[in-house]
Amino acid sequence: MSVIVICPACQTENPGSLLLCQKCQGSLIGVERREVADTNSEVSSAPLTSTTESVPATVQDVDALEAEVFRNHEVMLGKIRSWAMWSLALGGIHLVTSGFLSAPWGILLILVGLASFFFQSASMFVIYAATLAWAAISNLTSFQIGWVGFALYQFFLVYQIIRQYRLFSTTEQEYQRIVTSAPSKTRHAPRFFPWFASLFGCSSILGLILLFVTVLIVVAGTGSGDNIPNYFGFLEGLMVNFGILGVALGLASLLSKYNLKALAILGLVGGALTVILEYLLLYLL
Repeated sequence: MSVIVICPACQTENPGSLLLCQKCQGSLIGVERREVADTNSEVSSAPLTSTTESVPATVQDVDALEAEVFRNHEVMLGKIRSWAMWSLALGGIHLVTSGFLSAPWGILLILVGLASFFFQSASMFVIYAATLAWAAISNLTSFQIGWVGFALYQFFLVYQIIRQYRLFSTTEQEYQRIVTSAPSKTRHAPRFFPWFASLFGCSSILGLILLFVTVLIVVAGTGSGDNIPNYFGFLEGLMVNFGILGVALGLASLLSKYNLKALAILGLVGGALTVILEYLLLYLL
């Protein structure tokens, strides 16, 4: 005899030990397990009245499932801590080697790294995926063979991170169902992400427009672009990276079904417009 569990979402038959459906990745925690006859075993001489029999979840089953949830949650926290350290290290290296006024990407990495210590939630993986996707797009549009190949590898990593998000978001929901009263940093993201999405998305598009208007005034007043301060390039890059954060935070809020969806959409749209405007300006100028 073997134990199976039927996914309530797609009706796929799964081994009873699984917490996620093999087909749709839906949660199987709390779903009734059934005992079925093993087709590979010898047929008993005694007649069988039924091929399946419902078996109630025992205390040991519940404890095993909860232990699996806690293990997966610890794995998630470990990966978030790893992302935090790598983001801070790479951001610091980028600032030191590139120079502060030409390293807005380093500032973005540092912000993501610091956020990882405070927002220990599965939605952080959407932030990682979005920022890495932006780096891949930047490398891809360089049209240099080496960087294009690296960009393809980065897109593969984005795919892997999205898969991790789907797994850990289910783990996080089950963890919060089990641990209802314990303080957890996983509860910070639903409160702050929509607001931060709106802040970064709106400030990025407004800042880029203001910067562009200022450049036009300087050029019109002097008749030349030679008098444009060098730090304007840094500010331009910073606004674009703020836009990426707006997109990432907006996506994380929407995919995680946080409240204040209007703020999340506002940040997503504002950040996307910033990136589009930046590419239009590069193309036209």
